[in-house]
Amino acid sequence: MGQDAVWEGYLMPPTLMRAILAALENIGPMTAAELRRHLDREKSTLFQSLRVLRFRKIVHISGWQGPEYRGRRAPVYALGNKPDVVEPPAVGVIERNRKHRAAHAAVISARAKVKRGTAGPANPWQGLL
Repeated sequence: MGQDAVWEGYLMPPTLMRAILAALENIGPMTAAELRRHLDREKSTLFQSLRVLRFRKIVHISGWQGPEYRGRRAPVYALGNKPDVVEPPAVGVIERNRKHRAAHAAVISARAKVKRGTAGPANPWQGLL
């Protein structure tokens, strides 16, 4: 029995299906976590229902939302029978470190000067004595 056969025979509660579709229609594209907060439903029930709706081509993944450095991206669901947007590749360690250095360049430079001993006095008033 393939995965398609499992979802084909799955009967979703009609009230939940209507609630998910109404939320996506009225509010717009949402992640599963946003839908869960909006509908106040169990995580497993909602994820299973979203899988069924995707299998039946009622909703699709319209994008990905998530952290830039760590963690998993969350799919953003929208109404419509469109192809799913492919998840972008994960950011590698080198790229993540490059972004960190660019964002914190001043702090990194100051720490390096202190370590080398070329940073002037630690107390700004010390040079006045």
